[in-house]
Amino acid sequence: MNSFEDKLRSLHEQGLMRQRRTVEGPQEAVLTVDGQKLLAFASNDYLGLANHPDLIQAAHRALDHFGVGAGASALISGHSEPVAALESTLAQWLDYGRALHFSTGYMANLG
Repeated sequence: MNSFEDKLRSLHEQGLMRQRRTVEGPQEAVLTVDGQKLLAFASNDYLGLANHPDLIQAAHRALDHFGVGAGASALISGHSEPVAALESTLAQWLDYGRALHFSTGYMANLG
C-alpha cells in the first residue's frame, strides 16, 4: 500500500474519508443535515449571535448602504467607513495609537 490511491481507498473503506455536508437552514446550535437534527460541536458562533434579529437587521442596513464587496484592496481604493470606525474604536478601547483590522484570524497570523 504505497500509492496515494491505495491510502485513499483504505481511508474510504474504514469510513474515515471526510465528506462535505449541506446544512439545511441557518447555522445554529442544532443543525439539520440530510433531514436529521444534529448538535453542532464545531461552530465558530461562540456567542450564538449569527442569527440574532438585531444583527440581521443591521446587516441588511449595511448591505443597502454599502452594497457587497470592497471593490478592491484597501491600499488601492481605500477602506470603508465601517472598517475605519472599527479600527478607531478598537485603538481607543485598547489605548493604542492605531489598530488594523484583518478579515480573518488566519490573515492576522500572516501579518
